Formats: sequence, C-alpha cells, structure tokens
Amino acid sequence: MTEASNDSSIPQDAQRREDLQRITALVQHSLNNPLAALLAEAQLLGMETLDPEHRAAVDRMTELVRRLITLVRDLDSKVSDRTFPR
Repeated sequence: MTEASNDSSIPQDAQRREDLQRITALVQHSLNNPLAALLAEAQLLGMETLDPEHRAAVDRMTELVRRLITLVRDLDSKVSDRTFPR
C-alpha cells in the first residue's frame, strides 16, 4: 500500500469514528432513562419490609441495574479506544 492510499483512509477512519460515537451517544441516551427508572423502582422496593427471599431478589435486581448503568456509561470510552481496520 502506498503512502497516498494510507492518507486517503484517514478521513474515512475519522468519519467512522464520528459515526460510531454518534450512535453510541444515541444508545446511551436511549438506555439511561429506563435504567434510571428501574434503579429508582428497585430502590423503592428495597425500602419495603420484605421476606428474605424477596429481599435477596430485590438486591440482585438493584445490583444488576447498577452494572448495566456502568456498562452504558463506559460505552463511550470503549468507542474512543477503538481502532478501525482498513
């Protein structure tokens, strides 16, 4: 591959990265509101007097929603670290 063809791929890489960042932001925005609502509901449910089995289920649900929120939040760093094949 020549240097000229390498240079011409740079704008494509930048465009791909920009497109992926835009899609990632849309996905993050679309998921954050429902996840925040799920976490709030789980936390409210956790304030109730529950039997041990239900308490454990609510605790698991709360922890899983928190993990999802972290994954969604970290998506943008995964995208910005990504390199694009030519």
